[in-house]
Amino acid sequence: MKAPAVVAVAAGGRHSLAVLADGTVMSWGANDHGQLGHGRSGSKGPGRVIAPDGEPGNLHDVVAIAADTDFSMALRSDGTVVTWGTGDAGQRGTGQNKEVDHPTVVKAMDGKGPLRDVIQIAADGRTELALLKDGRVMSWGANRFGMLGDGTRISKNLPVFVVSSGGTEPLADVKQVSIGGQNGLAVLNDGTLVAWGHNDRGQLGNGSLKDRPVPGPVVGMSGTGNLVDVVQVSAAEKHAFALRGDGTVVAWGNNSAGQLGDGTLQLRMWPVSVLGGGGGPELRGVKRVAAGEAYGAAILDDGSLRTWGANGSGQLGSGDRVPRSEPGPVAVRAGLRLKGVEAVAAGERHLLVLSSGHTDKK
Repeated sequence: MKAPAVVAVAAGGRHSLAVLADGTVMSWGANDHGQLGHGRSGSKGPGRVIAPDGEPGNLHDVVAIAADTDFSMALRSDGTVVTWGTGDAGQRGTGQNKEVDHPTVVKAMDGKGPLRDVIQIAADGRTELALLKDGRVMSWGANRFGMLGDGTRISKNLPVFVVSSGGTEPLADVKQVSIGGQNGLAVLNDGTLVAWGHNDRGQLGNGSLKDRPVPGPVVGMSGTGNLVDVVQVSAAEKHAFALRGDGTVVAWGNNSAGQLGDGTLQLRMWPVSVLGGGGGPELRGVKRVAAGEAYGAAILDDGSLRTWGANGSGQLGSGDRVPRSEPGPVAVRAGLRLKGVEAVAAGERHLLVLSSGHTDKK
């Protein structure tokens, strides 16, 4: 009998996840914090994540997954969220600061019943985000640098609302969220972008190095005005990418390994263009961008993949361990190039690619 197809992937610090077409989740890799979702036993290969809170069988009806460091989370079709792995900062969202050996359901902000009406999730490993169907955003977990976006620096083990820039009402009109090591990002319905949290390397994109416990705008490419026409965003620990409606990508934050893709190693406190490679103009025809720890990846309209930044663990898939400050192709075998890429997940130091498996000659 043919196994169900993989429909989504996520990469953590030392582990990986995949959603199958039947709505179950497979996991593999390190498991010292229970991040694989089936106790603390080791993993020699993929195994199914079990159901949460003593439910029988396996986790099912999953429509999206996210992972980072030693933590995993899943969104189910009924709008509830399941977490597993480390829990010392309250990132499990259960009202407790501890990890248990099985998946658990994230609770509502009053601790009574599950959090509901979630349509998108984003994982940092210590601070997590959930986008609700009404366009508001909830967060929980660590908050030392204001990365919950609730105007405080107090960690929370139950969800709270990310607030607006005024700090009084919940942030609204959000269509997509992402969270890096200690900073959050939200794309608004009007195509602008807001950011909050830690900012020691300019990762908030506001022209400063000052932390911000409530959302504020990411500025334009000249350092003035607001960045506009954003359709998708991805944050890593110290840098971020924004995909724009014209298929170009901009980046800001730390750039010590060339992870901004602008051909330099210069820190940027506001957005700059990711280049096309070989010293050419900006990268174009991008349909999805992903940020890993000090590197990036972009899926192009033709189904090919470009990567750039740090490469000490071979995470760029370039066939070597040499970093690069501009995008370049992923190697498959001599004389071939990866095609048919449908999704990509950037872990801390490994990259997962979901592909139709097609290749063509260079």
